[in-house]
Formats: sequence, C-alpha cells, structure tokens
Amino acid sequence: MNHYGFDQFLDKVRLNRQNDADMEEFRLWLTTLNPDEALVVLDQYEQAFRASASNALPVDVENMVFSIEMTLVKIPEKRLFTTKKLRLGFKIAASFLLLTFVALYYYPHTSRRHGTKDVLAAQKIEPGKNKALLKLADGSIIDLDTAADGEITRNSLQTGFHKQKGFLSYQAANTQTKSRKYNILVTPRGGQFKLQLPDGTNVWLNASSQLRFPTVFDAGMREVILNGEAYFEVAKNSKSSFIVKTNRGDIRVLGTRFNVSSYQTDPYFTTTLVDGSVQIENGSGHTLLWPGQQAQVDSLAKIQINEVETAYAVAWKDGYFMFNKETIHEVMQKIARWYNVEVHYEGPEPKTKIWGTVSRFDQVGDVLHMLEATGGVKCKIIGRRIIVEG
Repeated sequence: MNHYGFDQFLDKVRLNRQNDADMEEFRLWLTTLNPDEALVVLDQYEQAFRASASNALPVDVENMVFSIEMTLVKIPEKRLFTTKKLRLGFKIAASFLLLTFVALYYYPHTSRRHGTKDVLAAQKIEPGKNKALLKLADGSIIDLDTAADGEITRNSLQTGFHKQKGFLSYQAANTQTKSRKYNILVTPRGGQFKLQLPDGTNVWLNASSQLRFPTVFDAGMREVILNGEAYFEVAKNSKSSFIVKTNRGDIRVLGTRFNVSSYQTDPYFTTTLVDGSVQIENGSGHTLLWPGQQAQVDSLAKIQINEVETAYAVAWKDGYFMFNKETIHEVMQKIARWYNVEVHYEGPEPKTKIWGTVSRFDQVGDVLHMLEATGGVKCKIIGRRIIVEG
C-alpha cells in the first residue's frame, strides 16, 4: 500500500466495504511509516470509520479511543524521559496506537462474524497489584498485602518499617553491627512493591522478584542483592558506592537511575541506564554504561552494549507493557509473571514480533485480544493457563 492506495482504502472504510485483506495490507503498510506519519494516518482512519455507514464507533471501541487519548496525555508527563522526550513521546503514542488500532477493526467485526461472547473477555483474570512479603533479619515474616498502613515494626535499635499504599520505607540505626544481617523483600507472581532504603534510594520491585538488603549499610559501601527485576533511583553519595549484586555480575554506581532485569529463567540479564553512569563488573571485566545504553550479559558472562530507548525497559514501573519487536515467548513471560498464569504452546512457537504499548492494569483477556489482533498468534484461556497457538 502507498498513499494513493491508502486514499482508496479510506473510501472503502467510509462505505464499510473493507475486508480482512484490506485491513492486513493497511496494518503492514502502517509498520513502515515513521511515528509522526503513523499518528496522522491513524487519525484519518478513525475519521473515515466514523463517516462510514455505521456512522459511529461501537461503544467498546469508543472506550479504547478514550484509553488511547488518556495515554497520550499521561505518558509525556513521566519523569523518565531524557533529552529525547518529544521524539520518544511520538514513538510511544504511535506504538500504543499501532497495537490498539487493529482492535478498532477486529473487535466489532469479529463479534459480528461469530455472534458469540468472546471467550477471552469472558475469562476474568485480574492484573497484578501491590503485594509482597517482608522477611526480617530475625526470621519473622510480614504479609504487606494484608498489613495495615502505618508503622509495621520497630526494635530497640530504633530501626523500623513504615508502609503506605504500596510503598515501604525503612529506617535503620546509625550503628554498625558485628555481623551483616539481611532483610528480604519478596514479590510473588502478580505482585510489585516500592521500597525506600535508609540512604534515600528508591527501589521499585517487579513481579516474581527478591531484594536482599542489610539491616545497616557498611561504611563506605551500600550493597543489595537482586534476583528478578527492579528499577533503582539511587541517592547520591560520593563517599559510598551503591552496588547491586546479581547472579551474572555486579552493578556499581554513586547516584543514578537504572533498571536491572536478572530473572534466572531469562537467557541474559540486562542493565538499562536512564541517567548518570554505572559500571558492570563480572568475570569478563569491567564495562561502563552511559545514559541510553543497555548491557546484556549472557550465561557465559559475555557483555554486549546496545543503544536503546530506555522507556521500553522502565515502562513497567509506570503501569505499562511496552514491547519493542519482542518475540511471543518474551511477551508471554512478562504476562505470566504479572498475571500469575502459566503459559503453554500448542504447535510451533509463533514467529510474530510484537511492537506496542498496553496497560498492565487491563484484564489479561483484553491484552491477549490486542496480541491476537497483530496477527500470527491465537490464545485461549483455561483456568489460569494461557494456551498459545501459532
């Protein structure tokens, strides 16, 4: 499809005569456009749809359009974006629309063809939420999902935790201990939580993750141990390095913002730097990262540095899945952790690459609808299992 063909396509849309082949050609052409052009084209598509014989978008599509508009308003306000903020804002908007616009066609047309209530939408699997377990150095365990807001615990050393709506802050004593002891914050599948450490560092812990942090930081060094994924905003302290230890290496900083993903089931762990600088240390040596770079470390400790849009790595903490040409397997891993479901594949794994943005707080059926709308993949839900078909 070219711009001339697009004009002919819009004529069909206005007369409600477009078919599946037309929509597939339009979708493929859209992926070749730059984000600015894609936004204009999608706006023209919506106008043509509204002028069609059906006259107005169905109610469910109206709701999606409203969701898109709210996303376009909210995303640019996030503080994560660097000097590329304006350009990146267009990219995010276009990616969200690209994944969602296909549903503007498939939702109403599919329901008309089949005339039955959609199976995916009927399966109510709720998204994840703020929940975690806190294991104290003395061995006691606190369920933060059920614990009341306010001060949770305090001991004779005047150390204690304070919880407030998905946010946990920790106050430590100013005295050193003879032996290092650890508190552990654990998020289950379907959980996330934010923690503020005694030095003022903020940590967002993603689903199925664990952060071990000492009851008192050692003099001259602040060290935590991560298994899973977390976003860090490290408080600056030129006299004390901040170290994140993982099973594939250590990340050393003084004060910066970065994301670490170190799930043991993933083929590599990644560190994505938003601002400041970090040093990756492992058996292969030392590697310095600069803002906008991502380090990937494989099972052989080999480090690869890539230039990336950091928003894709950190969007999860702001409530979004952002996919950047990811495989179905990579996408479904994230969905499985957040929605606490099991994923099974029937037949060969689909080769489709996913690019787009959806809310992490949509029900899983809505997210799967959008994945199906991109083409090349079919999903069904049985209990808490998602079956993926190529």
